[in-house]
Amino acid sequence: MPLQVFGVVRQGHPLPGSGRDRESVGVRLVESGDLAAAVGEIEEGSELREEDAARHLDILILLLRDGPVLPLAFGTLSPDEDAVRAEVLDPAAADLAQRLAAVDGYVETRLEIFFDEPTALREVMEADPDVRALAAETQGASSLDARIALGEAVSMQLTSWRQQQAEALLETLAPAVEDIVETESSEPLQQRWAFLVRADALERLDDTVGRLRSSLQNAAAVEYVGPLPVYSFLGQVQADTAPPRSNWEAPPTRSGSAWGW
Repeated sequence: MPLQVFGVVRQGHPLPGSGRDRESVGVRLVESGDLAAAVGEIEEGSELREEDAARHLDILILLLRDGPVLPLAFGTLSPDEDAVRAEVLDPAAADLAQRLAAVDGYVETRLEIFFDEPTALREVMEADPDVRALAAETQGASSLDARIALGEAVSMQLTSWRQQQAEALLETLAPAVEDIVETESSEPLQQRWAFLVRADALERLDDTVGRLRSSLQNAAAVEYVGPLPVYSFLGQVQADTAPPRSNWEAPPTRSGSAWGW
């Protein structure tokens, strides 16, 4: 029966749940040497659905409670256990073991800020006389060119405004995390980050985000998730070293993790 591969862990890693709960989770380990892959059976020819993606992440989070996990992209499938060993575990055994050691004791969290558009527009208009002048020109009957120029100017200023807000927020968040990357945003007033955090210091970041949420009030909506496996920093971690700190003034921007999430 085909197998869905969730992630790579160490040999003997505890399975999620206990007793009947463990059976209902339906995860087992395929072991090879010091490594193991967490897998689950799927029906031959079946298509993975949205709920399968949610289950994939849930299982990785459960595994993370008992030790480091290298997450594999949702949809990683293998025909059988032998193929898991031959194609996933054995070819990169030394590298996988080193990466597990490097991320041991670390987790990732994700933070999304959705700034309030009326608030942002009001502050942009108050701060930029050129934008106010363009807005005055487009009152009532105006040319298409004037409206386009206004739209472009407002969009540019909103992006600059968001970046300024983000820099100020990072000053508050930086002391609570080990590393950070900025992930791509789909909206002009959306700011997204991934944080690398020591698991034993997660409560400090939780408290910092809670205070930030309170300070923003109606000026922004905040979405905060974690702890997650270390998705966004796997390309940076080195064997036998702690993950490096980023340059807080210019954190890198990424569209996704090295492992497809």
